[in-house]
Amino acid sequence: MWTGTAHYGERVTRRNKALRRPGSRPEMLDAPAGGPGPTAPLPPAFVDDVRLALHARCPSGYRASAGPTLQLAGGAHARPDLAVVPAAAGSPVPVDGALLIVDIVGPEATVREVFDRARRYAAADVLAYWLLDPLGDRVRLTEFLRGARGAYEFGAATEERYETIIPYPITLDLPALGARRGQTIPNR
Repeated sequence: MWTGTAHYGERVTRRNKALRRPGSRPEMLDAPAGGPGPTAPLPPAFVDDVRLALHARCPSGYRASAGPTLQLAGGAHARPDLAVVPAAAGSPVPVDGALLIVDIVGPEATVREVFDRARRYAAADVLAYWLLDPLGDRVRLTEFLRGARGAYEFGAATEERYETIIPYPITLDLPALGARRGQTIPNR
């Protein structure tokens, strides 16, 4: 689960500053050192429910993976909450092999982080990127799809049952997810 990037100097921990080579550019960070990410209050069952929905009709040769490490351009890494990646891929998984990437928005996430992450995935030719935003007993999905110019364009935004054929047929029952997790997902 992600907290954002250190690309613009946000949330650079002492540990990561010490590990960075002098003069090198900061890489994307996935969680602060020594502590959980901003979506830690979400139960693992929530992520598992979404992963199972992605896996249900996953194309042959691909798998829905929770928390994979993705290799980005320039040696940076990202660790989304979920991704549909080639089944044979090791770790880190080249991001250009991913069909879909899903992030669960945490209370510390900023709009800047969301758009920076989306820009990087679009540049790597990932066809679809989803944000799931738990809102008390509801879950909101915002879809980004690659447009003709290669950048993401807004797709669907819903709190209802969601069905798509891009990047493959997927059904996600957002009201059911929210109802099952309503008591454990923190209100914002």
